[in-house]
Amino acid sequence: MRPRSASSAPKWWTLPRTSCRPSWPICTSGSKPPAGSSRHGICQGKARHGSGSGGETVASVYQLALGPDFRLLQPELQQYFSLSPAAQNDGGATVSGVGSGTFDVAGCPIPVLRPFLTLASSDNALFPEYQHQVPFTIENRASLAAGGHPQLTAVRTLHFENRTRIMEDRTSWDDALGTAVGALGRSGRLLTDVTCSVGGGGSMRIVSRRSRLATGRRSVRLPLLFDAAAFTEQWWDDYDQRFRIRTKVIQRQFGTVLEYDGSFTYSAPA
Repeated sequence: MRPRSASSAPKWWTLPRTSCRPSWPICTSGSKPPAGSSRHGICQGKARHGSGSGGETVASVYQLALGPDFRLLQPELQQYFSLSPAAQNDGGATVSGVGSGTFDVAGCPIPVLRPFLTLASSDNALFPEYQHQVPFTIENRASLAAGGHPQLTAVRTLHFENRTRIMEDRTSWDDALGTAVGALGRSGRLLTDVTCSVGGGGSMRIVSRRSRLATGRRSVRLPLLFDAAAFTEQWWDDYDQRFRIRTKVIQRQFGTVLEYDGSFTYSAPA
């Protein structure tokens, strides 16, 4: 067979896009268009961020949410938030990472609201307790949604003195909206828009707003009286060699209705 000449070899910027958006000059796979090219956001094949047993993986939901700014995160955070499912040609197998640590404080600081949060705890959405020094574990499960888009399910198990609570949420990428969408609880009926940004020193900042209730194929925006926004910041503590996380759920009338603040170690798949 005649060897392929340099002129006949396919150029990487002509290969199909798989994990980027047209407005990005640098896509989630780390590829760059050739100098002077107007074809922004062209990937060199499939994104190779993240890890999994199948080798090649698709981009994570957080890589899609941050775009080129993903590289500005601390290296440890890049590894944490790059957890992604195996490529579709591997069946979209779920990939998991696990961690454990202690929340210095966790729960609802307003006693009058705790009975209402008890109702949400039955769906693994929120919890009414309020305690210091709460041991917890977290499991992140990256998978592909029905439409082939990446999603990440986070399951946190908190061990309070009198009982154990589970809080879970799922974050997925919505091509139509061009943003990440969060679904809180086991049922996933409470939806929010999720925006990500890079904070000072390379921390990850995640904001969830515009709460709405899923009703079949449609969703209904919650009244302002019941709406709240969640603010999370996560960073790597180089001195203690641990991740640190701080979350506050703030409601217009009551202020902080739920919070957790602590640190943990984490093991991602090799």
